[in-house]
Amino acid sequence: MLKRFAPLTALIAALALSGAAWAHPVAGFIEDIEGDANLLNGQGLIEIVAPDPTGQGVATAPASYGPADLRAIDLKTTFNAIPVGDDGIDYQATGVQVIVKTETMPMSDGPTLIYRVNANVDGCNSFLQAFLRGPAAAPTDPAEKAIQWRQLDSGCPDGVATTTMPFPATVSAEESSLTMNFEYSKLTPAQRAYLDPGSFLMTVQGSVRTQFGVLTAPQIDQTIIGDEWEVGSDMPADVPCTTNCP
Repeated sequence: MLKRFAPLTALIAALALSGAAWAHPVAGFIEDIEGDANLLNGQGLIEIVAPDPTGQGVATAPASYGPADLRAIDLKTTFNAIPVGDDGIDYQATGVQVIVKTETMPMSDGPTLIYRVNANVDGCNSFLQAFLRGPAAAPTDPAEKAIQWRQLDSGCPDGVATTTMPFPATVSAEESSLTMNFEYSKLTPAQRAYLDPGSFLMTVQGSVRTQFGVLTAPQIDQTIIGDEWEVGSDMPADVPCTTNCP
């Protein structure tokens, strides 16, 4: 059974460091320890609490906020299987999923939370991020489950811009996850070119931070930086057609 967490508003107001970590199995492209969503991880303050040679943070549960406690960042290529003749299959990519897994279901009982994946998207330094509003959200905060692709370089598909995508994030209570699903059919041709098979996402790092109006701080938790990932590398190999082929 998962332990109860102090509400986010109380955690921000006064962090009491105590307790041991708990286990919640996860798997992903990047994995992160449990029980370290404590406002210290990623703020340059964690060494005050304990040495952190891994860079993953130090568990301080139960002084940790489960909905913002990053456990994994996963990257997946979505695809369709197209039959070819009687026995062939042509696998065609349909988009890219960015999945943020947390200790408990992503949500906020305080200010808006930003679930962010920082990545170099085929040469475009980017924030791929989604917003979950809480009762203390500012009126000007982005809409619930809004996805933004913040593009930080002039060579990005939209230039230096913050683009709100025309689709929302999805949240799963069962999987304790938030998914940003970049379907090719909902992207512009320029955006799709940066996420098509053969493109790379590099220096991938997850974080959760608060949004207070125009301020995006403090950061509650973050992961280590992962290796590069190639779009389409997780797709099955095509099955050649041998009978009644077109």
